[in-house]
Amino acid sequence: RRLARIQDNELKTDEMNPFTQDELFSEITSCIWIELKENKNINSFKRQLQQIHIMLLSDILYNNYSFTNDSIALARFSLESILENIYLTLSNQELDHYTLAHLTNSAEMIDAVLNAQIKIN
Repeated sequence: RRLARIQDNELKTDEMNPFTQDELFSEITSCIWIELKENKNINSFKRQLQQIHIMLLSDILYNNYSFTNDSIALARFSLESILENIYLTLSNQELDHYTLAHLTNSAEMIDAVLNAQIKIN
């Protein structure tokens, strides 16, 4: 419901620069996955948060019974962006084994989510 309200507010507000779903998805993704841009190791707390983020985005993507079309599209776009950044980061030889294992696992999870087939009634 909140995502739908943000979408509605984008159209209803008279503000010059209203808060958008695009901003919400991109800012959350940037904050949660900042280590990819900075080529840094990822600590255990952040690795867990990143796994939860992947699960939430996949939930929006495939359990879309109550999500707007824009939310679903932005969830897919976020997963694709994360996957691209993971592939770029995996070439960094300076990362520890925990980070490399986490990123490899995350890439496989995202790839599976993006390539999953769904049945449409």
